[in-house]
Amino acid sequence: MTEHNRSPALSQISRVVLAAAMVLYLSGAAIAQTPTSFKQAVDAQYSKDYVKAAQLYRQGANRGHAASQHELGMMYLLGQGVPQDFVEAYKWFNLAAAYEPQAERF
Repeated sequence: MTEHNRSPALSQISRVVLAAAMVLYLSGAAIAQTPTSFKQAVDAQYSKDYVKAAQLYRQGANRGHAASQHELGMMYLLGQGVPQDFVEAYKWFNLAAAYEPQAERF
């Protein structure tokens, strides 16, 4: 099949597939940066800078990083760096459980 014989629908599908691949690639780049901010959040939490830790965990949590979601849930549960809020804690725990692979849950 030559370029001139392709149907318009096939060309449209090709563009959609290419666009989807680019979105996945770019979102992967954002997620790949998450472990660094996660380590910074852990360090801040260990230093008892709970406000900074919560901010950094939230960055990773908003990108879908399950460990960040879990830790942000713990911060809401304990009221560290954020107002204590059991509903927010529950929300973040559920999001973490939805994304975290089974092998990492134990």
